Amino acid sequence: MLSEQQAEAIKKQIIQQIKATFPEDKKAFAVSQIQGMSPGQLIEFLKKNKMVSKQGAKQLKQLKKQPSKKEKAGKTQAKAKTKPQVEKAVQATTGSAPSQCIFCSIVNKEMPSYQIDENKSCIAVLEINPISKGHTLIIPKEHISSKDKLPQQAFSLAKKISRKLKSKLKKPKPQDVEIAFTNMFGHEIVNVFPVYKGEKISSGRYKEDEKVLKKLEKKLKKRSRKKSKKKKSSKSKKKKKSKKTGKTQSKKSKPKLWLPKRIP
Repeated sequence: MLSEQQAEAIKKQIIQQIKATFPEDKKAFAVSQIQGMSPGQLIEFLKKNKMVSKQGAKQLKQLKKQPSKKEKAGKTQAKAKTKPQVEKAVQATTGSAPSQCIFCSIVNKEMPSYQIDENKSCIAVLEINPISKGHTLIIPKEHISSKDKLPQQAFSLAKKISRKLKSKLKKPKPQDVEIAFTNMFGHEIVNVFPVYKGEKISSGRYKEDEKVLKKLEKKLKKRSRKKSKKKKSSKSKKKKKSKKTGKTQSKKSKPKLWLPKRIP
């Protein structure tokens, strides 16, 4: 497992590539995703994007040491060798799909997430580096590279989540809910985020607390149909029972004929 220092050093390299190659409107989102990764998630990201080679493994070991002048020169050469691998992953975010992106890992349950809803084509998960409280990502289950190819279910789920955020978030209550599109790792996703103080898709992001995410997940998660069916069936059974008991009571409560006592 990577140490925190090693993870931060690798993140800096990837973020530098993002800042140098990404369009302005996608930089903040991409950087926030990289910054929010734990060491374990970062290793998974490197593996999935084929960014770990023998040379890269040696470089990770060298990160523990304080570099000398010779080591610095060696590291610049190592960076030059591993740079094409980093660029390959970065290019994947703007066009061709990588072997497995972060969002595909979330869909396939290979990476933990806070899922609040789902339909045939998409899942809805809470953003761990949100623009605002309740920020949700609509992720297509297939690796879709452009907005034009998004299924209709993505838009319907986005609208459903928008209504849910408006109705269930009350402290503070959002002024509005925005829907915007972003593309990372070549995977087109829909952002649904509450607007409290003029937030936009280009607004700064923050690392959300896990406790807050778990509470939001419970609050926003849809109720299963099975539970609702059980409730309906239990109610209907109660009604039937009450009807039966009513009939038996009516039979028992029939008045007996009054007869006068015999006079001797």
